[in-house]
Amino acid sequence: MAPGKSGSSIVKFSSLSSANRDDMNLIESEDGEIGEEINGGRAHLEFRFPPSSTNNGTSSHQSNDKEEPSEQRRKRSQRWRVRALLIILACIIITVLLLVWHFYNLQHFLEIRDKYRKVAKFNAETRYMSVLDKQGNLAAEFLLDSKGAVSGDLQYMHACNEPSETSSCLHWAHKNTSLSLTAFGFGDEDDIDKMHCIKVEWKMQSTTTPVDCVDLTVAPDDKVVWFGAHNYITYPHANMDSCDDPMLQYIPGGFSVKNPFGTILQNKGGSVIEPMWISSTGVVIKASTHHAVRVSEQVCKNGTNPQICLSSAPDDSHQSLHHDNDGFHMDYMVCVGDSLHAAHQETIEHFIKPLSQKHTVPEYFQDMTNDGAYFEGDVEKSIIGSIKPSDLPSTLHSQCSWLVEKPLWNIIIHDNDFATPSIEAHLQSLRKFGGTVHLSDIAQVYDKLGDFVLRNDVEVSMDNFTSVAKKSGFKIMLPFTPFVNYDTKHFNKAAMSGYLIFDEDQSVPSLTRLTTHEKTLFPGVIDLTNENASSWFINEITNFNTRAPVDYFHMFYGQSTWIPNHYRLSRPLHNPGHFSTLYADVAFKIGRCTVTDVAYDSQIRHQFVLLSPSQSMKETVSSALAAGLGGYPFFIPTFPCPLHEALKHMRPEAVQNGFIRWIQLVAFFPVMHIPWDYNTMINAGMNVDELTEMIQKYTDLRNSTTVHGIFEKAFLEAETNSTKPVLTPMWMAPNALNQRTNADEKQRILLLDDQFMIGTDLCVAPILEMDATKRDIYLPPGIWKDILTSQSFDIKYSKWIKNYKAEIGNIPVFVRV
Repeated sequence: MAPGKSGSSIVKFSSLSSANRDDMNLIESEDGEIGEEINGGRAHLEFRFPPSSTNNGTSSHQSNDKEEPSEQRRKRSQRWRVRALLIILACIIITVLLLVWHFYNLQHFLEIRDKYRKVAKFNAETRYMSVLDKQGNLAAEFLLDSKGAVSGDLQYMHACNEPSETSSCLHWAHKNTSLSLTAFGFGDEDDIDKMHCIKVEWKMQSTTTPVDCVDLTVAPDDKVVWFGAHNYITYPHANMDSCDDPMLQYIPGGFSVKNPFGTILQNKGGSVIEPMWISSTGVVIKASTHHAVRVSEQVCKNGTNPQICLSSAPDDSHQSLHHDNDGFHMDYMVCVGDSLHAAHQETIEHFIKPLSQKHTVPEYFQDMTNDGAYFEGDVEKSIIGSIKPSDLPSTLHSQCSWLVEKPLWNIIIHDNDFATPSIEAHLQSLRKFGGTVHLSDIAQVYDKLGDFVLRNDVEVSMDNFTSVAKKSGFKIMLPFTPFVNYDTKHFNKAAMSGYLIFDEDQSVPSLTRLTTHEKTLFPGVIDLTNENASSWFINEITNFNTRAPVDYFHMFYGQSTWIPNHYRLSRPLHNPGHFSTLYADVAFKIGRCTVTDVAYDSQIRHQFVLLSPSQSMKETVSSALAAGLGGYPFFIPTFPCPLHEALKHMRPEAVQNGFIRWIQLVAFFPVMHIPWDYNTMINAGMNVDELTEMIQKYTDLRNSTTVHGIFEKAFLEAETNSTKPVLTPMWMAPNALNQRTNADEKQRILLLDDQFMIGTDLCVAPILEMDATKRDIYLPPGIWKDILTSQSFDIKYSKWIKNYKAEIGNIPVFVRV
């Protein structure tokens, strides 16, 4: 190998064969030496690089390049100028596009924040609203104005409240429409954000109104369950065959009501109504009761895209309210809590029972609360609005202990059976239990509807009935209605005094239509918006009570659907459902233990509410859980079917078993309501002795030290802790939904609507089918003991017990040890 020049570096490469000099295109060194050398057939190539500099700092390698001509430099400069201009132009175009996109987003994509974080995003073009949880994940998705009632471009928008980022108001020229979105977070020093909400409010001058829908399947959890205060399991339990659920008034109803002209008045029905839904992921939807709301629960068998849709109408029409027509108005809120339990608790505390709340709702959220403000154009609240739990003289359990601790007998006595011996025979088997006898047939009780005079004729003797019942040790409950029939002595007086609801011209009383088993009546309806009319009604009932030995009253027919189709009220209401609220107000003033058959925006009263009849005992449990969820813990169940009707379709043995299962079920309800049609049962060959034995067994169990103490504690908690029902669903049990509960197990617990807790220490798993003698049971963590069989279970996390036996005389009831 040739030695390199002093100060140069040599890099050697080897190959298996010699390389061709021309092909290798090697660079010669200064002395022209390539440095190729053959050694035994193996080539060694040496590349010699000159040192970077010499001692005097100049390069050892001299460039042979010649200076660039001036023309080339000029062309080169021009090329650079063109490139720079293109780059600048591209930057300008990109900047303009970004600015356009930014201003487009400002006009169409809104971010709504509370004082802590972003809570919702709204696309004004597509009208999709995404509600976010605390982590910024999608919690629920709404499509506002899903039917396209509002057309045209967005006119302008601005902040509705301060701080500006918490609200946005959008305006369209079409139909003078406005939409406001306002956020608020609830919390305290310990937990700065227990729940955050966004309020949605539409206003427009139109008869075609927006319909807002929420997709029930959009949730962080694909096993999501939705609950309602009317239909307990709203989703995924789908009992409707049709997916076309019409938009109907969400007010108390439950009857097929016709006005005098034969028009059928449709509504969602039921005795307990609260426009509130809550998901297992902690999302709450609550519509304001300050305005009428229509609801469509589009959840059906084999249906796709399950959703709840909300709307309203400017005339509030299933009836013509004839109030000040300021156009269409609908508002509701969507809230997100940390959990299902937390979201329910915060909603009840702040909005459902706001008079007992610990925290203040901001003014712009005030109309979302059930605050007792019923009348239009008036900030005055109903007298009940000033009632607080601390103002009540004693707890419902103690003041109405006779109703709570002893059975309420729904007595069925047929005409011509009111002779003293017949009544004595009817009540003889019930004497040892005591309790309250309740006659619910209005036609039997009163001579004429609205005259407040007991019926006494050749077929019915109410004097005989009340006398025998009192001598047998029973208390008496009789029904009342807000009706005054046109042929009664009170009708003219009430009409002349303006105590009845009048027609649109306020010229004559407007009549409703009531069909009894004997005849059809056309009574006038007392105008409960008139304080003088309400006072007159209460005084008449009080005077009646001095003449008749009556202990309790049941206020029937309080649904606003009984109001005639065309009418004018003394004071216009925000919402036709508030007629039912005012009726509950009257019942409250008559007596603390008065029972109503309606519940709407009246949770603060702590009254007994009679549930509408269900189609099955399972539906009765579901209705009870829904009532508790909506803030009505003190309910009275109604037997699904009259005994004489059941005996027409089933054998007496099956009816007997169903009756026993009913006795077992209602023994663990706030009031033990039992139908008693003695003559029908005897004539059908039913075993009355067995039934009375069951009644004795379960009244004794209900009044035992353990169960009575748990009931009393649950009643007290339901009155003092406004968020706690007497009967609670299984997911409310302590540690039921613990960290070890997987998604499938969690959903299975959430869907339990045939089992319940009383407080935290009593678990009831009733048998709800007539001939069943076993069922699956869920037990939450704890040590549990079956009260009737003494079988014990030590549950560390949670447990399902398959095919737990319960013969006809037993019901699975577990107490926490």
